[in-house]
Amino acid sequence: MTEERRYDTRFFAAALPEGQHARDVGGEADETAWMEPRAALAAASRGEIALFPPTAVTLGELRACGEVPAALAARRRITALIPEVFLANGAAWLTVPAGLEYPL
Repeated sequence: MTEERRYDTRFFAAALPEGQHARDVGGEADETAWMEPRAALAAASRGEIALFPPTAVTLGELRACGEVPAALAARRRITALIPEVFLANGAAWLTVPAGLEYPL
């Protein structure tokens, strides 16, 4: 059975001023951490952390930018990315929309 509800997920990127530190604001999360996109994706690949597909895809886009200035300058066309669910061998699987790289 799949969840019929869908949610809009938004991600924001910003450069912190010199000497400034971000704080963890968990709200709905059971755990929070600050790490670079490359490090987060590597940790997910090793099974150390779990990433929902929207987070993994966004981190992949940020990783492709390289540095913060390039990420902030990058132009994106925002479109809905809606995976499809299919059943195979008694399990439900998500498909990534065509043309989208799933970085894990």
